[in-house]
Amino acid sequence: MSDVSALLALMQELAIYEDYIDVFKVDENEIIARGFGESPEFSALVAVNEESGELLGMAVYYLIPFTFTLLPDMCLKEFFIKQDWRGKGLGDLIFSALRAQAILLGCGQIHWLVMDGNKGAEAFYRKCGASEDTKWQRWHCKIG
Repeated sequence: MSDVSALLALMQELAIYEDYIDVFKVDENEIIARGFGESPEFSALVAVNEESGELLGMAVYYLIPFTFTLLPDMCLKEFFIKQDWRGKGLGDLIFSALRAQAILLGCGQIHWLVMDGNKGAEAFYRKCGASEDTKWQRWHCKIG
């Protein structure tokens, strides 16, 4: 739990990049309660600079316990690499660890959203063996 403030900082950097920082409500207490409480709602994989201890990247995910396949789905909620560390293989390492975790948990698939127009992310995910889901559209209904 010593990395909570650094994980929050990465989440905030992503919120700035994706332009939703004005509605971002996560704080350290929520990360602790929701990620490290009795019934964790999410997990995170992080990349740490061995020399400085600085967090350089993250993959935050949660599970849907079962779907039509009766296997859990892993939902990648946030994936972020600090700007200075992009293109150096760190994203590959985190994504490989995420895939290994999905296998370990018996997941049938990993799915996630990519911000429209983020060609760099699209290229990265294709390089990792992923493909765009052309069967389903994203829909939402705001409450409140």
